[in-house]
Amino acid sequence: MAAFSYAPIPMRYNPDMSTHTDDTSSAKGSVPDSDDSRVLLHCCCAPCTQVPLASLQDEGWQVSLYFYNPNIHPAEEYAKRLCTLREYAEANAVPLALGPYDPQTWEETVGIHGGPYPIIEGASDAPAMRAARTARCRACYQLRFEALAAHAEATACHGLDTTLTISPYQCTREAQSALAQCAESLGLTALATDWRSFYAEATRRSRVLGMYRQNYCGCHYSEQEARLEKQARKRARQAAQQAGLSLSPLQTEGEGPDCGENRHGTGRA
Repeated sequence: MAAFSYAPIPMRYNPDMSTHTDDTSSAKGSVPDSDDSRVLLHCCCAPCTQVPLASLQDEGWQVSLYFYNPNIHPAEEYAKRLCTLREYAEANAVPLALGPYDPQTWEETVGIHGGPYPIIEGASDAPAMRAARTARCRACYQLRFEALAAHAEATACHGLDTTLTISPYQCTREAQSALAQCAESLGLTALATDWRSFYAEATRRSRVLGMYRQNYCGCHYSEQEARLEKQARKRARQAAQQAGLSLSPLQTEGEGPDCGENRHGTGRA
């Protein structure tokens, strides 16, 4: 794989930072020692994997990929995302391990949080919807990262990271915190990188390569939320046009889950 040289700097997780920051003091860590240079990267899909993989390899990490996403619904969607990731991993000679596809486990541990929780701009219930969605997403991260950490321990991988944090539509701080907690429980290191500044580049690359790109995070609730929010944006556009007003890009173009954190772009999760 060619050396990675895109301009933005990946931000490592700092539990004392309440929001995303561009302070480069929390940027790339030192080059890992040879004895602990193996990192297991949790992958949600191929488009989100490209930039984190290349960046970690540039830092000197020996990266293996791990695909465990029982949240993805339906099974046909799961197969599409896995097929695209498998092709990408094989083309770049990167090891890829698969966790079990067990939607029932997801329903019993995460689905109980319910939904859908559409977050409609200006709606009175938006804060409550955001809080409920955040709780469900945190449980989903926890389930997936526990499996990631267990596989890392079993395969002698020292570090953990995830591609989920490249999307500005994820609950970034919750994902980082969950990853750090799961890593700490087994004596591993959580890199928990905030990749959001790379989102536009990852989107561009995936389109150039013709990769399959989804338009919702994965679970059936997120699919419903994406549809309801899209419908709400359409109604808002129509109302604004009738009133002779204009809306901001985030009000007209955003898609995918949003936990109300910093959004560094628009597009698909």
